[in-house]
Amino acid sequence: MTFAQQAGLAIHNAFMYQELKTFSQQMEEKIQRTTADLRKTEAQLIRSEKLAALGQLAAGIAHEIRNPLTSINILIHSLREKPSDEEHHREDLRVIEEEIRRINEIVDQFLRFAKPAPPLLQEADVLSLFEETLQLLKPQIEKQRISVQKEFQILPRRFSTVNR
Repeated sequence: MTFAQQAGLAIHNAFMYQELKTFSQQMEEKIQRTTADLRKTEAQLIRSEKLAALGQLAAGIAHEIRNPLTSINILIHSLREKPSDEEHHREDLRVIEEEIRRINEIVDQFLRFAKPAPPLLQEADVLSLFEETLQLLKPQIEKQRISVQKEFQILPRRFSTVNR
């Protein structure tokens, strides 16, 4: 009788072990599927964030290009409308050339960003880098009504990376 009880308990334990093993495998499969789904969702989120950043970059570039184009358009219109004043025309043409150079520089910066070259270290004035960065961010700062207070201390020149 004792042997039969022990055998019955062993068989019951074997069935329970098999059920536990099956349950464990099912849970492991669910965890793997959930992990795969999580990784897929994470990749989609990263891609979405990159696209959002690219959209913001494109908007910033469009804004930066539109400013000199507006100046060029106004100057060309004024050249057409004004009586021939050679000195004034020369000054307007100089401004047009400068604005075109500015557009080319913006496009060059964008292309360097899109296809970065190996970094080149060169000494840089940190304060001027801050000023340039603030100038670049100025449209977003004004749009979001952010107040910027600058209190720079004299800093030593540092090496920074510059794309060629």
